[in-house]
Formats: sequence, structure tokens, C-alpha cells
Amino acid sequence: MNQFIFAVSGLINFIVFLFISIFVLVKRKNFSNIIFSLLTFCTAFWSFGYWRWLLEYDNYDNAIFWLKFLTIGSIWIPVLFVQWISLIFKGLVIKKFNRLIFVISYIVAVVFTFFNFFTPLLVESVQQKLFFTFWPNAGPLYKFYILYYLLLTVYAGILLINYYGKTSGYLKSQIKYVTIACLIALTGGFFNFFLWFDILIPPYGNFIIPIYPILISYAIIKYRLMDIRFVISRSILYFILILTVALSFTFITFSSAQFFEGQGQIWVTLFVSLIIVIGLDPLKKLLSSLTDKFFFKAKIDYQDALRETGQILAKELDLEKLLSSLTIKLEERIKLHKVTFLILKNDGKSYENLDEQNKLELPADDTIFEFFKMHQEIVVTEEISRKKSDKKNRDKVEVLERLEKRLDDLKISLVVPIFSEEGLMGIFLIENKLSGSPFTQADLDFFEVLEPQVATALEKSKLFEEVQLAKTNLEVLVEQRTADLEERNKYLTALQTLINVITRSLDFKKVMQTIADGISKELGFIGGILSFINFEDNTISVGAISNTTKIQKVISMLPDDPSKFKVPLDDPINISVKAIKEKKLVYSDSFYDSVVPALPKPLAITIQKILDVKSVVAVPVYSEEKIIGAIDFVLKKTFDEITEVEEEMMKSLADQVGIVYRNLTLYNKIQKANEELKVANVRLKKLDEAKSEFLSIASHQLRTPLTGIKGYLSMILEGDFGKLPENVNNIIEDVFQNTDRLTRLVNIFLNVSRIESGRFELSKKDVNIVELIKEVVKELLLTAEKKELKLIFNAPQKVLATIKLDRDKIKDVLVNLVDNAIKYTPKGKVEVFLEEVGKAIKVEIKDTGIGIKKGEDQELFKKFVRGEGIAKINTGGSGLGLFIAKKIVEAHGGKIWAESKGTDLGSSFIFTLPYNSEE
Repeated sequence: MNQFIFAVSGLINFIVFLFISIFVLVKRKNFSNIIFSLLTFCTAFWSFGYWRWLLEYDNYDNAIFWLKFLTIGSIWIPVLFVQWISLIFKGLVIKKFNRLIFVISYIVAVVFTFFNFFTPLLVESVQQKLFFTFWPNAGPLYKFYILYYLLLTVYAGILLINYYGKTSGYLKSQIKYVTIACLIALTGGFFNFFLWFDILIPPYGNFIIPIYPILISYAIIKYRLMDIRFVISRSILYFILILTVALSFTFITFSSAQFFEGQGQIWVTLFVSLIIVIGLDPLKKLLSSLTDKFFFKAKIDYQDALRETGQILAKELDLEKLLSSLTIKLEERIKLHKVTFLILKNDGKSYENLDEQNKLELPADDTIFEFFKMHQEIVVTEEISRKKSDKKNRDKVEVLERLEKRLDDLKISLVVPIFSEEGLMGIFLIENKLSGSPFTQADLDFFEVLEPQVATALEKSKLFEEVQLAKTNLEVLVEQRTADLEERNKYLTALQTLINVITRSLDFKKVMQTIADGISKELGFIGGILSFINFEDNTISVGAISNTTKIQKVISMLPDDPSKFKVPLDDPINISVKAIKEKKLVYSDSFYDSVVPALPKPLAITIQKILDVKSVVAVPVYSEEKIIGAIDFVLKKTFDEITEVEEEMMKSLADQVGIVYRNLTLYNKIQKANEELKVANVRLKKLDEAKSEFLSIASHQLRTPLTGIKGYLSMILEGDFGKLPENVNNIIEDVFQNTDRLTRLVNIFLNVSRIESGRFELSKKDVNIVELIKEVVKELLLTAEKKELKLIFNAPQKVLATIKLDRDKIKDVLVNLVDNAIKYTPKGKVEVFLEEVGKAIKVEIKDTGIGIKKGEDQELFKKFVRGEGIAKINTGGSGLGLFIAKKIVEAHGGKIWAESKGTDLGSSFIFTLPYNSEE
């Protein structure tokens, strides 16, 4: 019975270690976890062999086999344990020495494995010891195996002690509890060695071994150890729970076997199983309560902490009180050593806390804030080392190294950033927990929930602060604006009066003098000097000076007329020159600076005393973004005493001077241009009349001889004077065509002359427009055929009524348009369309020719205008045909225009004629 209980302990250990091995490997597959998984698997391997060995009651060979089986697992446990310890604290490892230890250890483990499985040098034989049927006897090599086990265990202990002395905080706690777990495992394991050497102590240590993997695996798997006390308590809880259930079931089952047989034993077993299932949850709660009382006397209630901090965030509006109350509450409820909250200042250049006693201010470009502007995450300082090992990019590692060093310098363990829509508002800097334990996931979850609440509260507090500040500022502003408004109204009234006066005159000198006088009379200053630039010699000279009794007295003291004074634009002292060059208001408390070098300094000082001048302000005068001069305002107050309103008035008056200057300049230019235009217009009219007279006379004088020449040439060609040789006949035909063209040109010029002289008359009669178009098409058909073009008239389907027209002139229009279409169409066709549109007819001449360039369609109907490139196709055009056609159509009350999709895409010339045109 006792042997069976120990067998059950092996089975329990096997199940626990196998589960832990698989769980760790699945949870996180890094190298240290793989080694830990192998370590726990070897322990599970050993436990399985232990269980199977103790179930052998009568088979000697099976007992030997399972002993060799479990020994293999125990051989590999120490070497894997040492390597795992080195990996999880790899930042502190002496690499070369450890590498040598590992090589030797693995070689020894392989050797021991070989001798164990194939020789009796480790497990020599088995015999009954105490209540164990087959307990092993150690072979000759077993002592060396014990030595190997002890040496590696001691080396692991040395590593842990060495690491413990070099670390602090998080890692120190981790090493401490890893050491505790190892001592528990070693203690449990060493109980098995006593009986090997005939020391009659049963291996009771097997029952505490499961504490080791539960404690280690949960602590290491996330590298945070969670809350170590929580891990210990839960490990103990589940171990006691499993142990209690297993032992209870085993005890009752074996006890019932002594008193019941057959069906009775089965019923008892079922009853016990039912009791265990029903009582499992209450038992778990009882054990959990007991472990919590022992391990969690200072347990944090995060829900209560959130509720209390939430009340502060919801109720408090004053920013300083809010942050003070919040940090105190966090220190109290989360049990923190010190909490500092840094908030972004209004200038955005730094972050500061609002605690005057413990003032801390960091620039906005500090390493901490630069990191959080790119990463919106809570940072645990002790976890930065792990993050560095996970990063492959060297730049990212350097960023983390700088952050780690900065936080270590400030002794900060946890940083919680607070973000709003506008960016990083502030951060919590937390030194450490009062308990000295590391921050758990529960702590981080608490701050994750708290962060948006704090951000909202900060925005609300800042808004409240802004409202309060705005309220105070508004009160001050109202008082200030009331005073400013009275002053502004005074100056605006004065400025308006001045503007009304200066806009009534167009005399430049008079207007400038009015402005200068207004500076003293309307604005109440001592006076003003208006100076303008002479762009020819790069100087400035006086345009006007305020005219008061005192100023007249001062002017009488001057050696010459002020209007004759000139100041070079490169003078380094004169404030008017400075204002012009620097393009801004310039002032001086010395009157001499406004008259240098025109007046000597002693005279300027005397004038300043007579006028009681405290300061002079020079303001540049702009006209259409060009500086044309400056105004010097002479004042009885220092520059510091000048109000904002007075400064605005000076600039406004300078602007008005610029506007007046521009308007008067433009007016004078317009007046001069008008006079020049009048003279030019009279001359143009005379030239136009002479031109029209010349055209009229020339046309009349040319028509008569041309008619005779054309008639005789026609008779010659028709053979009235006998048959001509063929070569002479061709020449005469060319002469006839050129004479015909000349006749048309004369007619065109005559028509233009009549149009411009107002002697263009229409002789309207009822005309059949269809017949008229047919006549024109017939006349030009031969011309089209010579160019191999199709000339088509698309007559309307219905009969059109006659229309009152000047038949000859509309025929000229049709001939001109169709002839042009033929001339400028290299290939394809020319079509004439006629249709009735409302109370008018519409004629369209459409071709497939060279087209019209975009934007030229309106220009074609002007005198002497031809399309781009047309002269290359037809050199004989006058540029007047379309102009005359337009005048003829418009004289009939119609409209004419051109359409084209572009160059080489053909064109259409269209005109309309109303049925009822006025006579």
C-alpha cells in the first residue's frame, strides 16, 4: 500500500511536469523557454519511470528497465537547469566560461546515458528495502553521477548568488524566488538517494516537487513574475488541492477494499467520487481564502482604487488640486513610493509638475518625451532590457538604451503616458512600489484603465482654467477697450474729418498741405512733415509741413526754404530714410534725427526745445506696394507713452496719403492721356475720311477701264477677232481671270468705302433663296471640280416662302463663303445646307478643309484679318470678304458666325436672315 502511494506521487509529478512543459512551449517559443520546457519534460520523464517502476511488484526485469528509464531523465535535469539559469539572466553571464561548462556537462550527460542504458555501472541490481519490493542498488559509477549532480547544482547556486549581488528590484526578486523553487526541487529529489546507499529514509520529498515547476513556470513565462506572492499562493493552493483529492481518493479506495468486495467496493468508489466532485469547489475556496490571508495581507483592491480616483477626476476642476489629490490617492491605494505627474506647459516647450516644493521640469525634447511621442505605451523600466534583446534594429536598441539610462538617472520604475487628441499631455513618473516587488499585470491594467480618464479630466481642468483666465482677461479687456474705444472714436472722427477734406480737391500740393495741417489740428500732435522720394536722384524732399504759429516761427529760423532741403536715401541717421529702407515704423527722441543732414544739430536742438518735442515717429507711405515717402509725426510724449490707437492712426493716415498720392497721380496721367487722345482722335478721323475718299474715287475711276478691258478680253477669247494661237489664247485667258479678280477687288473696296461712309444701301425684293443658292453652286461647280472636290447643295424637303433680300448683295455673301470653302479645302467636299428656323432662314456652308484655330472664329470678320497659315494656301485674299459679308447680313437684320472643332477638322460658316426684316 505504501509503495502504491509513492507510485501515485510519481504519477502526479508526471502529469504536472508534462502539462507545464507543453504549456510553456506553446505560450512563448523563445530559446530559454524551450530549454525550460526540456527541463520540465526530463522531470516528467523521470516521474513517469518512477511511477511505472513502483507499480512492478513481481517482475525483476521490468523493475530494472524502468529504473534505467527514470535515471535517463535525472541525468539530463542538472545540465538543462544550469543552462536555463544562464539564459534567463543572460545579461550577467560570463559567456566563455559558461560555454566550457556546458560542453563538458553535455559530454558527461551523454556518457552517463550510454553507461546507464547498456551497462549495470549505474543501476547494478534491485532488492527489497523497507516497504519497496524492488529498490535499486547503486553501481560503481553512481557515486560519480552523484558528484556530477552536486557539482552542477552548486554551480547553479553560485550563478544565482552572483546574479543576486549584481541586480536590484525586479531581477533580484526573480532570482530570490527561482532560488526558493530550486531548493524545494533539490530537497525533494535528494530524498530518493538515501535508500540507494541503504539509508532507511523513504523518499517523502517527492510530494513537494510539484511546487517547483508551478512556482517557476508561472513566474518566468511572461518575464514579469506577475506578483510573486500570488504565484506562490496559487501554486501551493493547487498543489494542496491536487494532493488532498488524490490522497483522499486513494485512501478511501484502498480502505474500502479492506471492508467491501465486488459490487460494494464499486458503489463506495462512486459515492466517494461524487463527494469529491461536489466538495471540490468549496474546498478550493477555503484553501484560496487561507492562502490569501497568509500571502495577501496588503492586497490591492483595484476596483476600489479606480472608483476613488474616478471620483477625484470627476469632481475636481482646479488643475493643481486635481493632480495633487490624484498623486496622493495613487500613492495611498496602489501603495507606491512616489508619484510625480509632469504636464505640458502652455508654451509647449517643456513638461513640469505643479508641486512647488518638489519642482521638476523637463524639456519637451527630453529622451522620455521623444520616446512617448512615437510609442503610446506604458513602460516598465526593468522590462527595457528584455525589449532591447527582442529588437534587431540597432537604432531602436539605442533609443531604448537612452530611455533606460534616463529613467535610471531619475530613479523611475514605471512611466504612464497620458495622451489626448492633440498629443502627449503629460506623464506619470512612478519610482517603485512600497513593497519593493515589481509591477504586475494587474498594476498595468489599472493604469491602462485610468489613463483615458486622466486625459479627459486634464482637458476638462484646462478648459476650466482657460474659462477662468478668459473671464479675468475679459474684465480687464472690457475696461481697457472702453478707454481705447473713447480714444479710438476721437481719432476716427478726426481722421474722417481729414479724409473728407482731402477727397474734395484734386490739387496735389493743396491736398498734401491739408494732411500736414490735419496732423496738428485734427489729431492734436505738434505737427507733421510729409517727405517724398525723388526717384531720379535717390533723395527725399519735403512735400508739406504743418502750418501752426509755433512752426511758422521755427521755419523763420531756417537758413533756406524747407522745400529745397534734400536728404540722400543712403543717410544712416535720418529716421525717414530708415523707415523707407526698413519698411516699418521708426522713432527717435531726438528731433535732429528727423532733419539730419539738412539742419545743423544745434539748430535742431533749439527747435526741439521751442516746440517741446519728446519724440518723432517716422511712418513709411505705401502706394500700390511701393514706398513713395514717409510722414514724420512730431509729438509731445515719449514713444513709450504713445498708445496703440495713436500708432494705428499714424499708420492709417500714412495709408490715406498713399491712396491720395496714387489717385492724384492716376488722375493727372488720365488727364494727360485724354488730351493726347483728343488730338490723336481728330487726326485719325481726318485720315479715315481721306482714306474713304481715296477708296471711293479710286474704285470709281478703276471700274470703267476695267469693264472695257474685261469686255474686249472676253470678245478675243470668244473669237470675235479671229482664232488665236493656243499659247496666246492661254495668256489671254490668264489676263481675263486676273482682270476679273481685279474687278472683284475694286467692287470690294467700293463696298467697304460705302459701308464706312454710310452710303451702303439695300434694294430688297422677294427672292427665292433656294434658286439663288442653286445659281451660286452652279457658277462655282467648275472651280470645285478643278480641285476634285464635291460641291453639294442639300435643299430643304419643304418649299420655303420667298424672302425680301437685296439679291445681288446676298449673292455676294454666298459666293464669298462658298468660294472661300473651296479655296481652303484641299480634299473632300463642300456642302451647303438651308433650313427654316422659326421666323428666319439659316444657311450653312460646311467644308472638310483646314479648319479654324481656336479663338480665331470671331477675329475673321474684322477688316484685313485672315486665319493663321491661310496666306500660304491662297495669296490673293484681301481680308475684306468676310467683313463685307458680315455687314451685308447684319444690314438685313441677320447674324453670321463661324464654327470649327480645330485645325484640319473642317469649318462651317453660318448666317441667318429673318423673313420680316425692316426696310
